[in-house]
Amino acid sequence: MNNQIQQTYARTTSSGSADAQPHFLEQASMADNEKPAVVFLRGLKARCQWAVAHLSAEEFECAEAQTEAYCDGRFDFDIGRDCADVPPLLADVTELRRAWLRGWDEACEAQELASCPYCQDPDVDLCPIHD
Repeated sequence: MNNQIQQTYARTTSSGSADAQPHFLEQASMADNEKPAVVFLRGLKARCQWAVAHLSAEEFECAEAQTEAYCDGRFDFDIGRDCADVPPLLADVTELRRAWLRGWDEACEAQELASCPYCQDPDVDLCPIHD
């Protein structure tokens, strides 16, 4: 085992060259059309709250998990994620998936209303598009 560690260390450290970079610091390049790796931890807090709620049979904690998933959906919309990009940890729990989608949809609607000239015009009583 010690020999393996020494070999790994030798591969990942500079061997006399001043500009050599350790192997683990190299960054992989991506083509423009490639999708980045899925960030597995998205939705982790909501999923953990959901698991704890079911273990303790607390209905209030289920609502907290759904609220967390809802907030995650709003956040994901704000950073530009697509509606179909539901976090994997939330996708297989129907209630959490619905909460995430509701948050994403409401953030989308809020942005649409904020950019609507009729909704923002104080002289217009009812928006012909949204009311």
